[in-house]
Amino acid sequence: MKHLSSFSKRKIVKSQSGSALAISLVLLTAITIISITSLQRSGLQTKIIANIQHQEQLFNAAQSDQEFWLTAFNDSVSGDNLLARPLRSFQINQDGEKEYLPAELESDAANANIDLDSNVIHISTPNPAPAGHIALSSGEEVGQRINYRFNLNSRASVPIRNKFNNQQTGLSFPGLNPSLHALN
Repeated sequence: MKHLSSFSKRKIVKSQSGSALAISLVLLTAITIISITSLQRSGLQTKIIANIQHQEQLFNAAQSDQEFWLTAFNDSVSGDNLLARPLRSFQINQDGEKEYLPAELESDAANANIDLDSNVIHISTPNPAPAGHIALSSGEEVGQRINYRFNLNSRASVPIRNKFNNQQTGLSFPGLNPSLHALN
């Protein structure tokens, strides 16, 4: 067995201490890069989750407004009080036909962060059923009543973030046939 001199021992220690420094710097750099990448990914995931939460909040607000108005239409006497305005909101086009316009609905719902806008628009009712065509339940006279169709539109938005959600529901209410019950 050979004995190393003290000089050769010092030489080995010096060469090893230099390599340890280089290896530790490489490991520290790799750990730093992995940490930065992880932080960026977690920041991105946080933004994705916040966006999903905002969209859900807007969806729920618009859906809640839809439910509010559907309840209001169902609770009023055949919807007449609320639906008379959209039936009167029209303009005459160049062909002499009515083009129905949306009638804005005023909601009492107050939310500091979300703007809610709702409107209802009458969808032109096709011509009444021809004579002899039974479109109503038994006991009713043919052609005395027709179904008026409407679209209820609700929009929830956060203008600061430029985010919004739209909900649309179709409504149908029976009413008197104006071609048979109008005063001439």
